[in-house]
Parts: sequence; C-alpha cells; structure tokens
Amino acid sequence: MKILIVDDSPDIRKTLALLIRCCGHETALACDGQEGLNAFERGQGEISMIFTDNDMPNMNGLDLIKKIRETDSYVPVCLMSGLMEEGLEKKALDAGASATLSKPMELKDVREVLQIGEAIHS
Repeated sequence: MKILIVDDSPDIRKTLALLIRCCGHETALACDGQEGLNAFERGQGEISMIFTDNDMPNMNGLDLIKKIRETDSYVPVCLMSGLMEEGLEKKALDAGASATLSKPMELKDVREVLQIGEAIHS
C-alpha cells in the first residue's frame, strides 16, 4: 500500500514514514492540508490510505477529510492529534475518518490503523 502522511511537523512526518515503511508500505509526504489534498488528487488510485494531523496551516485535518470524501468515500483516513480534545474523535468519524490516533503514537497503534487499510484493500 502507498500511505500519504500529512503533517506540518517534519519530525512527525519522518518518524511516521519510518514506522510505516518498517511495516512494508510506501509513503508519500505532505506538509499541510492543502498540499495533502493536492498530493491525493494527483495520486488518486495510488494512495491506499491517509494519515493526517488535525492542526495544520492552510487546511486542517477535518477539512482535508471532508474534501477527500467529496470525491472518494473509499480510501481510509486516520486523523491524528496531539490534542485529542473532547468531541474531536466524533467530529473526525462524522467527517469520514476511519480511525483516530493520539500523538505521540506507538508502533502498535500505527500497525492497528494500517490493518484497517489492509483489510479494505485485500
């Protein structure tokens, strides 16, 4: 699978990409929601799953999920946040997220979310 990682933190993008590649998947990276949307639109059909931060410049993760759902109801999306405030998980799921993760994440958490994407694509 090819996984799109959308996060404004270079350290989180690199770390998450490493974890995902260790699980045997390819990665593509974007530094904000608008860049993530552009990358998804360019790679639609190639992108198997998306991990997106919520708090980012230009477009937040919830808005990114809503934009993606306008054209693709199939691709799994995981919303990540360092501040999973009350109600954010429900908003994410209502917007079309397949899963949510609180930062910092552990490898086991990432693997669990990847299993959602693998199940959909098998």
